[in-house]
Amino acid sequence: MKNEALVIGEFEEILSGHREFNKAVDNWTMFKAYQQGKESGNARLDFNDII
Repeated sequence: MKNEALVIGEFEEILSGHREFNKAVDNWTMFKAYQQGKESGNARLDFNDII
């Protein structure tokens, strides 16, 4: 798996509209979990204990 900071950076680029979601490269499930966590105000948006 990619470096966590790199993945989060890519998710942030997608959310800001600076990058398109790439079905071949990006993990939709992780992206949606990150997006929903961010929208709900979760202070810790990482997946170290999950994945």
